[in-house]
Amino acid sequence: MIRIAVCDDDELYITKTIKPLLMKAQKVVGIQIDVKFFTNGVRLLEEYNNHQYYDIVILDIDMPDINGKELAARLRELDKDLYIAFLSAYKEEVYDVIPLNISAFIPKEYDRDKCLNECVKLLKKYTDEKPEQKMFGVLQNGESAIIRLCIDSILVIRLVNNVVVITTENGDLTSSDRSLRNLENELSPLGFFKICSNILVNANKVYEVLETEVVLKNGAHLPVSRRRRKELLTVLSRIISAKVTT
Repeated sequence: MIRIAVCDDDELYITKTIKPLLMKAQKVVGIQIDVKFFTNGVRLLEEYNNHQYYDIVILDIDMPDINGKELAARLRELDKDLYIAFLSAYKEEVYDVIPLNISAFIPKEYDRDKCLNECVKLLKKYTDEKPEQKMFGVLQNGESAIIRLCIDSILVIRLVNNVVVITTENGDLTSSDRSLRNLENELSPLGFFKICSNILVNANKVYEVLETEVVLKNGAHLPVSRRRRKELLTVLSRIISAKVTT
């Protein structure tokens, strides 16, 4: 599921044009999207400041309070991996937004087929370039937040004193919305393996399997049960074989 925010102060354009175009584009690409519409850039920025993140934002350039270019720059500071697209009736605007690392430019005044094509290209670009990501509910400074994590950045997930701790390449996060069992069911198809009753490891991050321990690529040592060790070796063998044949 791709989370998209669209911000345009023209409610009629949202209802009659961009919303149906995005609904059609998702069918063409064969994916599912979850779209939230804003008519005020300040409100969208507030959501980001409250840790509500999106995969793609589509912004009208000419808006009151905060224009699309300024809003894009502020959002880029909060999320460097965000895909940003602009809506505009003025073709020359495309040259002014190049420094903002824009993923697409959707012209408002062109025919619907051309606009649909741009929406399709944007969704395809995202799905082709983005690594597997998921949204996680976590606690930050004692408050609940929703963040987007690249699956490959997760090293290990542990149950510590009945609290689920997600260890990433950037540090530890406390899960607020999933149990270890839920995460095991959700992440097992993506290469995660339960090496003992309270530890779920990203098999792609395993460097070495010892008799009673697993060593991760970052040097961390984790306990592994005898039964799970044998199963883990089988999983790692499959991962290596898959990499060799692709």
